[in-house]
Amino acid sequence: MLLLAESATYAPHILGVLPFVALLLAIAILPLVHRAAHWWEHNRNKLLVAAAFALVTLVYYGLRPTGVVAHAAHGHGTQEHAAHGHGPTTREGAAVGQSEPGAGGHGAGGQQGSELEAGTVPEAAHGTRPAGEHGRPPAEEGGGAAQQELDAAPAGERGPGLSPGPGDTPSEPSRGVRGGAAPRRGLARPTAPPEERTAPGLATVKAVLHHAVIEEFIPFMVLLFSLYVIAGGIVVRGDLRATPAVNTTILATGGVLASLIGTTGAAMVLIRFLLRTNAERKRKVHTVVFFIFIVANIGGSLLPIGDPPLFLGYLMGVDFLWTLRLWSHWGLMVGALLVIYYLWDAWAYRREAPQAIQLDNLMRQRLSIVGRINFLWILGVVLAVATLSPGKTFPGTTWEAPPHLREVVQLAFAGLSLLTTSREYRRENQFNYTAINEVACLFIGIFITMQVPIEILQARGGELGLLRPWQFFWATGLLSSFLDNAPTYVVYFTTAGTLTPPGMQFLTGVRTATGQIPVELLIAVSCGAVFMGANTYIGNGPNFMVKAIAEQSGVKMPSFFGYMAFSCGILIPLFVGLTFLFFRG
Repeated sequence: MLLLAESATYAPHILGVLPFVALLLAIAILPLVHRAAHWWEHNRNKLLVAAAFALVTLVYYGLRPTGVVAHAAHGHGTQEHAAHGHGPTTREGAAVGQSEPGAGGHGAGGQQGSELEAGTVPEAAHGTRPAGEHGRPPAEEGGGAAQQELDAAPAGERGPGLSPGPGDTPSEPSRGVRGGAAPRRGLARPTAPPEERTAPGLATVKAVLHHAVIEEFIPFMVLLFSLYVIAGGIVVRGDLRATPAVNTTILATGGVLASLIGTTGAAMVLIRFLLRTNAERKRKVHTVVFFIFIVANIGGSLLPIGDPPLFLGYLMGVDFLWTLRLWSHWGLMVGALLVIYYLWDAWAYRREAPQAIQLDNLMRQRLSIVGRINFLWILGVVLAVATLSPGKTFPGTTWEAPPHLREVVQLAFAGLSLLTTSREYRRENQFNYTAINEVACLFIGIFITMQVPIEILQARGGELGLLRPWQFFWATGLLSSFLDNAPTYVVYFTTAGTLTPPGMQFLTGVRTATGQIPVELLIAVSCGAVFMGANTYIGNGPNFMVKAIAEQSGVKMPSFFGYMAFSCGILIPLFVGLTFLFFRG
C-alpha cells in the first residue's frame, strides 16, 4: 500500500503537472470548439486523449531516478480533535495515550471523537517520542524547552498522491520550534515512519498504477456504475399540473434524493418526469437551470454517495457519516434556491398563455413509480459503502472486510437490479451506458495524471498561502466551476491536510501529509467543490447530461455563457452570503 512518508521533503518539478492540467483543459475546452465538438462526442476519443496524458505521467515515473515511498497500511477510524484548556483528554475523560476500548483501527471502526488541544499533532498508534525540530533528541536542538513532536496517527492509507524520493526538487521543510523557545501551537510536525521505497523504473510505474487504478479509480467507478445502473431501473410516470408548487416540490424531492442515490441517479430518475410535467408550458428554461443547481449538484452534499468529490473524501479516510454535518450549509442553499425558484416560477406562470395553462390542466396523468425494488438495491449499496470499508471492522464485530469486497457487493446489487427490473422500464427511461462510459474514459486519465500534482501538494501545500476557510471555499469552488469538481476536491483536500492552524479542530486518520485535516477547512473544501460545480455546464458530470436530455425534449437551453449568467446572478450572491455565515474565520 502506497502512503506518504512525512519525512519526504522533495517534490517533482512543477512541469510534472502539465499532463493533469492539459487533460482538464481538454475536457473543458474541446466541447466548446466547433470543429472538435463532434469528434469529442465519441467516448473512444475521450479515452484516447485521457490515455495519452496518462502515458506521459507514467513515462515520467518510469524515468525519474527515485521510487515512491511504500508502507504497510493500518486501518484506523477517523477522529476529531478539539481545543480544551485542561490538556488533551478523550470524550470519555481518559488521558490521551492511555488505552481505551475501540481506539485505533482494530476496534469497531475506531473510536470517534477523541479531543486534543488544538494545533497539536495526534498521538500515533506506535507511541510517542520526544524529538527536536528535525527528529533529534532535545539536547541536540540546543536544550531548554524544546518542542516535542508526536508521531501522527497512521492514516490507514495516507494519501492519493505518492511520496517522492530524493532526487526531485526539494521543498522547504516544515519548521518546528527552535531550541530554547516555547512551542507554538499549530506548528508541531509529525515524524515519519521508516521508509521503504520502490525501485526506480518499472517497479515505480507498477506502484503508481496499483495506487491510482486499483485503490482509487476502481472503487470510485464501481460506486458510480452501481448507482447509475440501479437508478436507471426506476421510472417515475405521470404528468402533473405544472404549477409553481408542483415544480418546487419536484426540485425539493430531488434535493433530498441526490444525497441518497447520487446526483447522477437523482437526475436520471426525475428529469424526464419534470420535463413531461412542464411539456405544455413555454417558460421552462429556468426550471431546468434550477434543476441543475439543486438536483445535479448542491442536493448531493449529505453523503459520500451523493457527489463524486465527497466519495473521494471517503476513500481518503473521511468517515461515511461525517458529511451529514454539512446539513446546515445544504439546508440554507437548497432552501434559498427553492424560495427563489418558487417566486420566479410564479412570475413566469402568470405570464403563460391561457391556452398553454388550459392544455396543461387537460394533459394530466396519475403519478406512479415502477421499478420500486431498485430502492432496496440502492439501500444495499449504501450499507455496503458504509460498513465494508477495508481496514475497518464491521460494526458490532471484530471482523474486517477484505480488500475489494465492498466493490464486489456493490456490483452484485447492480446485477440484481438488472435481473429483477423489466427491460421495458429501462427503455422507457432511455437508459444506456454512454454517460457512465464517458466518466470512466475520462477519469482513468484523471486519476493517473493527478498523482504528480498531489505529490507536490503533499510536500509544498503549506506554501500556497491558503489558510482560512473562506479562502479554501472560494479557491476550491472557482476551480471546480471550470474543471471537474472531483479532482479539484482532491487538490485542495491535500493542500488543507498540510496545514495545522491553531484554534481549529482536526479530523485524524485521513490520507494527508500529516494524517489529519482541519475540520473547518474540510467543510470549506467540501462545500466549494459540491456547490460551485453548479456554476457552469462543465463543473459536474450530470450538468451536461441534464442539458442534453432537456434539449432532446425541445427545451432551448442557454449557451455556456448564457448558463453562467444564471449562475452568476443567482448562485454567486448566495455563496457570498454563505461565506459570511460559515467561512469568515
